[in-house]
Amino acid sequence: MGYAFGHVVFSWVLAKLGRLKFNKHEWLALFFGAILPDIDYIFDWVLNVRIHRNFTHSILFLVIGVILTYFIVKFLFKKLNPKQLSIALGLGVLSHFVLDMAFGSPGINLFWPLDFRVFFFGVITNYSALPFFENYDLKKRVVLLLIDSVIGLLFFVYLTMKNKIKEF
Repeated sequence: MGYAFGHVVFSWVLAKLGRLKFNKHEWLALFFGAILPDIDYIFDWVLNVRIHRNFTHSILFLVIGVILTYFIVKFLFKKLNPKQLSIALGLGVLSHFVLDMAFGSPGINLFWPLDFRVFFFGVITNYSALPFFENYDLKKRVVLLLIDSVIGLLFFVYLTMKNKIKEF
């Protein structure tokens, strides 16, 4: 998949299908979690490296993200429920992984630091040799990612204004 709006919508659909009852803060945590793994695009762009879908698309990143969210919310935002927010963020990250394993090429490094990628149709051990990396136009992908992020944010604002996202 690769773009924020698709990840946000997918996480929203999964939450609705699962009949999850989130308040506005938890919805925001879910949506943030759905796009969080692609933060590695920033490092690709700034440092001119190709680390996309490695650490930030791993189980280790998911666990660290959930634990950090729990403690940050617990100590800095005392009125919010740290358990619910960290679960919502974790579900968003998981939905991102599922979409990237289903449609993303060449899969994700789910078991980082082990050096292989996983997708729904198998395992890739020599992914750096795939054509995906030869045609990797990072600046174009970052611009599209930013445009898509704005569209995703507008989607969230629309849902909030239409009262589609409310406290249950």
